[in-house]
Amino acid sequence: MRKLSAVVVSSGIATATGLSEEESRRSILEGKSGIKLLEGYEYRGAGLPVGCCDIERVKAYLSDQQIAFAVNEQRNVLLALYVVDQALQKAPALPAGVKRGLYVGSSLTSHDSVAHSYELIFSGKRNTASAIVECANYYLTARLSRQFDLRDMCVTVTSSCASGLQCLSFAMRDLALELIDEAVVVGVDSALAKGLLDTWMSARVLSRIEPIETAARPFCNTRRGFVYAEGAACVILRRKAENGLLELLGVNANCGADNLFAVSEKEMVRCMRDALETAEMTPEGIDFIHANANGSRQGDLEEARAIQVVFGRTTPVYSAKALCGNTHGAQGINNLIHAKLILDSGTLPVNPHLFEKDPEIDALINCGYGKDTCTGLKTGMLNTFGFAGMNASLVFRKMSLSDR
Repeated sequence: MRKLSAVVVSSGIATATGLSEEESRRSILEGKSGIKLLEGYEYRGAGLPVGCCDIERVKAYLSDQQIAFAVNEQRNVLLALYVVDQALQKAPALPAGVKRGLYVGSSLTSHDSVAHSYELIFSGKRNTASAIVECANYYLTARLSRQFDLRDMCVTVTSSCASGLQCLSFAMRDLALELIDEAVVVGVDSALAKGLLDTWMSARVLSRIEPIETAARPFCNTRRGFVYAEGAACVILRRKAENGLLELLGVNANCGADNLFAVSEKEMVRCMRDALETAEMTPEGIDFIHANANGSRQGDLEEARAIQVVFGRTTPVYSAKALCGNTHGAQGINNLIHAKLILDSGTLPVNPHLFEKDPEIDALINCGYGKDTCTGLKTGMLNTFGFAGMNASLVFRKMSLSDR
């Protein structure tokens, strides 16, 4: 396999735990949850825990930056505009004439817009002509391209929870092939339409455990499903950089669509092993794993089995979804930024909301490590495993001064 690598030079993030890296860092290190009840929503007489971003702050920021948006703009568009502008503002300057690619990953894409369009149709009203574009998967990419004048390579990826990391893989490939000189990589999802949430609820995959802020419980024996969340993140990649923040060493994606809902231990094992191979790393060279684990009963167990096959029980395994929920297509890049913040801190925080060990999982992986015991971290693996067997794994490392 050809080695693909890239350097992160800038980033922007928006989740329920914060609208900046500093807010996210405090949440991760303090184990502070951003999960709350969704205002105005009930299902069979009860509320629903979700991870929502402070959208009014997002709008205020965009207005201050003179970035125009419609009165009824989709939340995913607002979040994408926000994180891309954040990342571009902080990115080192580029010489004129370089090629900058745009890669957008989104699992749920334009569900809110589609839901609104159906509401208009069923109420006897007409959709605007722009709905043809606004309801399409490529709308996010086109909107960002137009706003930030990103007119070279433009890619849209919709591959369940693996969307963001798959975008990174395409960006790393195009950088290696010198098709572009810089990549703007975005993961974003927000779909709070009642019909979609009702469908999640009828499928019995969402957690409603109380206290609400602890409803997401990856690895915990009391877990009862994942918490739906919106979120967005952006990283800017270059082939090399003097002031890089993080080096991406290798990535792999595959599909094990034997079941449209369940994940496959076999395919997760293959995904992680191939990512290690592309990075020219061994399992012993990985200091920690940021797992996909979102709190689903079977999903967490299957991933634990796959991790045990590849890494054994020694490598510590962490999941930030306990704090911000499952951001679907955004989670790969969200969690890459979370991993960067963990590496910067030098200590792996304990897994939040791990109130009771699951004996099956505890026998397989090291997710119940003690506080402040995982120090000196330099390398990691990030997993995103989603519906329909859409898998992606990424190997990364902290850059030292000698690397820059």
